[in-house]
Amino acid sequence: MSQTTISPHTLAPLVTRQYPSIQELDKIIQAVADAQKEWQKVSLNERITIAEKFIEEFIKLTDEIAEDLTASIGRPISQNGGEVRGTLERARYMISIARQSLADVELKDTDKPGFRRLIKRCPLGVVLVIAPWNYPYLTSINSVLPALISGNSVLLKPSPQTPISAELLQRAFLSAGVPPSVLQVIHLSPDLTARVVASPFVNFISFTGSVATGALVEKEAAGSKGFKGVALERIYVHESVYDEFVGKFVDLAKAYKLGDPQDKSTNLGPVVNVASADKIRKQVDDAVKAGAKALVPEHLFGIAKAGTAFVAPQVLVSSDAEALQLMNDSAYGLTASIWTKTSSGPGSDESQKAFEELADKLETGTVFLNRYVDMRSSAW
Repeated sequence: MSQTTISPHTLAPLVTRQYPSIQELDKIIQAVADAQKEWQKVSLNERITIAEKFIEEFIKLTDEIAEDLTASIGRPISQNGGEVRGTLERARYMISIARQSLADVELKDTDKPGFRRLIKRCPLGVVLVIAPWNYPYLTSINSVLPALISGNSVLLKPSPQTPISAELLQRAFLSAGVPPSVLQVIHLSPDLTARVVASPFVNFISFTGSVATGALVEKEAAGSKGFKGVALERIYVHESVYDEFVGKFVDLAKAYKLGDPQDKSTNLGPVVNVASADKIRKQVDDAVKAGAKALVPEHLFGIAKAGTAFVAPQVLVSSDAEALQLMNDSAYGLTASIWTKTSSGPGSDESQKAFEELADKLETGTVFLNRYVDMRSSAW
């Protein structure tokens, strides 16, 4: 069996990867488990040195990474540098806190005479990383790098939409000095993925993806390790600035150039596949039928036709009020941002107080003030 990646802007096959047999997969898992026993013997200082070398090797792949992302997910090539920079920023931050985070915790303050107690940071063993297609490098580095620095071995399963991303990430790590069996990329069907999840040799699972797939992973693992993710879905605007905000936001949407993501002047590419495009178009139609008003004329984006992965940007407005209640009305609620502009300025104590009053009432894991996300040290 195999998987074939379809490029969203050409709808042509991009790359095909073969799945391993059950026997081949079991041998891969065993090899990674065996390699971990040797890898954990490598000193922390040496593992950190290899991680720093990875930074250098990853930078060398910048152009290849940009071309792969555009071909695989349709992101405009002019925007892919952002993911490279974000991945590097995140990696450097995790390297900078590695020694402190992995140091033994001495419990001298509560030790009895003649006793020494401590909490020792030990590797878990084999870590399975199931990565998504959106921001595949940034989401993968969040798990792969700390797992390796901590002395674990890694099985990295990329999305079928972005198989090359995992292979390029692996290349950078191997070039930096990570032994081949310590980091293995595996392309798998859902059934084979379930087999790895259930393997007694797999000690930890890092999963980023859909809720439905997450439920299957949780079932096989008999206890999921959590979920992380962030995407801007809704914007709630105070009525006092509503008209001005909507006007500027619509002008911004109209100015997008939707087109071939390989063209450096394009700043809005296709979505990842035709099925996703159809789903988005239906969501817009359903919203309009339910009373929302579409403010961006469709004729401005002629390339966005049915049967393609190109979707025109759209701004939908309604008369919904009570932003706090609406922000909490979500099955996800992972991340929120609150934007304030008081008479004293956005960085003032008055602004901070307004933020804290709202943030304490939000049912969400991460809340930002006057920014959308922090690539360096965000919770996800």
